[in-house]
Amino acid sequence: MSARRLATNRLVLVSATSQHLLVERRDVSQLARLLAAEVPEGWPPQGCDDEAVEQMHHQLSAAPAELVWRRRYIVRKSDGPTRPQLVGHLRLGGPPKFGTVHIEQLALVAEHHGQQIEREALGVVIDWVMGQDGVDRVTADQSDDEGELAIWSELAFVTDDETGRWVRTRDAWLADGPTTPHKLVPRPADDAIAGIPTMAADVFARLIKEPLRDAKDLQRECALYLGIIDTAAQDNPYVDAALGKEIARICHALLADIEATTPEHTRRQIQAATRYFVTEDDGDSDLAIGGLDEDAAVANAVAEHLGRGDLVTDFP
Repeated sequence: MSARRLATNRLVLVSATSQHLLVERRDVSQLARLLAAEVPEGWPPQGCDDEAVEQMHHQLSAAPAELVWRRRYIVRKSDGPTRPQLVGHLRLGGPPKFGTVHIEQLALVAEHHGQQIEREALGVVIDWVMGQDGVDRVTADQSDDEGELAIWSELAFVTDDETGRWVRTRDAWLADGPTTPHKLVPRPADDAIAGIPTMAADVFARLIKEPLRDAKDLQRECALYLGIIDTAAQDNPYVDAALGKEIARICHALLADIEATTPEHTRRQIQAATRYFVTEDDGDSDLAIGGLDEDAAVANAVAEHLGRGDLVTDFP
């Protein structure tokens, strides 16, 4: 799961950068351009005024590497002809301190309350946080709101008798499994995959027609190719080994999701994304500057198409 961009089937949670916060303070209309989403009138939600945004801006300016541990904009994906919509934000208290990460605030604009967006947004953030090194527990402040009580209880948080906060330990999370489990959502065979780059379309269409192979074999081929990229990166600074690892992660997860009931056309789409990564017969060399950008775009497009937007990686 990309650290800066967390996704569910309905939502995308985008880490706020200094640029986002600066624009939000000076001209909120420009925030729509940066997020590629409609910004509702009256933004920001209650409890996040200009002073709070300015404070977050100072925090990021002092420690830009902490942006994934601070504020995330909650964007609802487009539904048919409508544009994506900014519906709220979620704020963490920073990187883990003594193993604890605190959820400071979740706030939605009024028209999106009661749509289970709170539970979905919290779930994907909690799953990401629990997967990071140095995290033993996630906490949140309690309130008298019955809706909040129901959400935290549904997320299996319990009251910490010492602090009075909601708490969920990493051990309990590991025992129960992810808060928001993800599965493939096969689409009809004639549904076009949005996001395949024009330059990649012909090669991808050819790879779709290749004979089906065992998913385990494709995972091994993916791992071997990643080894080639890692080795090349030791002598060639233009090789983007970090992006290679991200693409391999997406392909490996999609292949792992294949079941006996997965439709053949869905298996072919996953196989084609993997084969696009491991073949050099796709235009630009993967070992050149920007050579993996199209590979990442193809993997992202297939993941989004099959309901695994949580796997999507950021571009460099």
